[in-house]
Amino acid sequence: MNKYLIAVASVSIACTATPAFADEPFAVTPNGRAEMMFDVPAIETADLLAGSCMNNNWAIKEQSPQHVLCEAPATFGQSLLANLAMGNNYSTPPRLYYRFSIVQLSNETRVQANGWMGLQTAFGQNREMETNVKGFHNNAMDLMRSAGGRFPEGTIFPNHVYIGVDMEHTESPKKGMVITGLEPDSPFARAGLREGDVLYRVAGERWKGYDDIYDGLHKATKEPTYEVEFYRGSERHDATVTGMYRAEVGPLQVVNPPFGSSEPTQTVVVQNEMSAADELSKFADLLSQGIITQEEFDAQKAKLLGLN
Repeated sequence: MNKYLIAVASVSIACTATPAFADEPFAVTPNGRAEMMFDVPAIETADLLAGSCMNNNWAIKEQSPQHVLCEAPATFGQSLLANLAMGNNYSTPPRLYYRFSIVQLSNETRVQANGWMGLQTAFGQNREMETNVKGFHNNAMDLMRSAGGRFPEGTIFPNHVYIGVDMEHTESPKKGMVITGLEPDSPFARAGLREGDVLYRVAGERWKGYDDIYDGLHKATKEPTYEVEFYRGSERHDATVTGMYRAEVGPLQVVNPPFGSSEPTQTVVVQNEMSAADELSKFADLLSQGIITQEEFDAQKAKLLGLN
């Protein structure tokens, strides 16, 4: 990803580092999971997610209207830990997987992410372990956000300050993050920063690239204000920024109409034909995994059995 959108206090979606505070979720959903909502049908949501994986040089292993499975690169440290836990020197390099489970509701599509690491031993055995990779939650949320997802109602943002800028990585005049867009009333704008400024250090955290950003935004929560070091041209400057947080996500102001309620411009096939029993079994599995609620299951059951 070339452009970094920080307006929602997000971070790079490339899983390439394990900073100290990277496990702190920047967006805490009501159920605590990595989850986003999409305003398009499931089949389009799957395409959007797959496209975001490809944009980050992740491999698409599986794709259907019900899920997308992506393989992301693992760092040396992650590979070492996985080998110690599951394999040995003769095992294949560990792989990091992101699975996005997709459930289409009447007027929106719900996506949850989970992940694991896997490898093959010298004897051909496939082994997997649930990922505890630092930053997994944030990486998954960022990918879904970049694909067009929106935060579920009730999502809060207590772990990282909000700064309201767009950024890209730069090597000049110093290695850091250059501001490419700035909201007029954002905390950085109020502190006097401008487009073109290169952010060098935030709350004591050196910003050499995307992987450092969450650490700085988390450390900035420790005090009411925090310091920012930046370059304007070749000159180094300092600014004091007041800590602010993104507001809790409220309900949608405009409720989306049910999919297919208006005359479609094209025919969209969401999934292959399945019997009501097969469909019911699928939703029962999602319920048992905690991906959908009992009310959502009951609503789908009533719809399949013609009770509504």
